[in-house]
Amino acid sequence: MLAIVAKKYYNFPLYQTWGTLLNVLSIQIMPLLLASFFSSDVTGWFAMSTRVLQLPASFLGQSIGQVYFQKASVAQREERLSDVTVRTLKALVTLGTFPILSLGFIAPDLFPLILGDSWKIAGYYTLFLAPYLWMQFLSSPISATFLIVNKQRYLTLFQGFMLLMGVASLYIGYLVQGSYAPIIIYGVGKFIVYFLYLVIIMKLVGKGMSEYLGGIIKEFFIAMLLIAPIIVARSYRAPAFLSIGAWIFSSLIYMFWILKSKMITGE
Repeated sequence: MLAIVAKKYYNFPLYQTWGTLLNVLSIQIMPLLLASFFSSDVTGWFAMSTRVLQLPASFLGQSIGQVYFQKASVAQREERLSDVTVRTLKALVTLGTFPILSLGFIAPDLFPLILGDSWKIAGYYTLFLAPYLWMQFLSSPISATFLIVNKQRYLTLFQGFMLLMGVASLYIGYLVQGSYAPIIIYGVGKFIVYFLYLVIIMKLVGKGMSEYLGGIIKEFFIAMLLIAPIIVARSYRAPAFLSIGAWIFSSLIYMFWILKSKMITGE
């Protein structure tokens, strides 16, 4: 019996160790490469931007991911994994799209006001990195699917691909140079990687793109409608406090909509 179980789950120690190492390396190597390719200022602006955008992930993503792992493990045995995964993804899309994208749009006004004019560039970095960190927020909490369906090998391979794409996009940005082009290129590269990550996860549970992509696009457009007042205020070069006021107003509408949706569905 022990031999059968060991044979079935040998992928856990074999691939999980390397996957964890690649994941840690992918996170830790980026500041080192930034400091090597660019200046310490760029490294600081990048670190501040990612830290701000990852606030929703810290509060929501980790909690949802832990709940998902527990429910999905049971659902896999009951052949309900696809339903649990889709419901979790819908919750992530609803709760994460507006907060992350709106933080990106308001950051160029918010950072200088709070931290000083020298951090305005960090605000624009936040804007350019927001789409990638949004897609990371959608995919990472449900990445436990690889473990649940015993596909650790694929997870390890993809984590290696993530590392290579991150380094490659940053190097291409270094070759291009410019104030914002390297960060834009890096953000686009990472967005593509995490979108593919999401597609693979949903494929593992038997869901095609047509079954969830429409919901993501719909939520994206709702978020952009709420963000529109911020864009209008900035396009007319309105004072920063007007843009921030528009952001607060849109955030209140978003919170009201979330609470109303929750009451209607009874969830």
